[in-house]
Amino acid sequence: MPRLTSSALTTVFATCALTTAAAAGDPPNAGSHQFRYMAYEVETTSGANAVYRRMKKSAATVCEVGRTSVARRRMQLECSSKLVSDWVKDSGDARLTALHRGDAS
Repeated sequence: MPRLTSSALTTVFATCALTTAAAAGDPPNAGSHQFRYMAYEVETTSGANAVYRRMKKSAATVCEVGRTSVARRRMQLECSSKLVSDWVKDSGDARLTALHRGDAS
């Protein structure tokens, strides 16, 4: 894959698939979602940290189910975790991957 220029907009797509959704119902925003960032944002460790924090916040918003049962909250956390994992994988960025694996701070 060619290296992105600093002005390139990167968009990663992911699907929030919940295996337990049939029993409790899908979160209201479950489905295909995208996350966008500029390639230059991940050129530094601090920039990658900021993008990763935005990914986590965006995933939490997408998977929000409100204050309901423990089971629904668990579904929300699973959805959010999977969405971030998918976005990081789809980005192909080494810094984001390291952050997600816990290899960097």
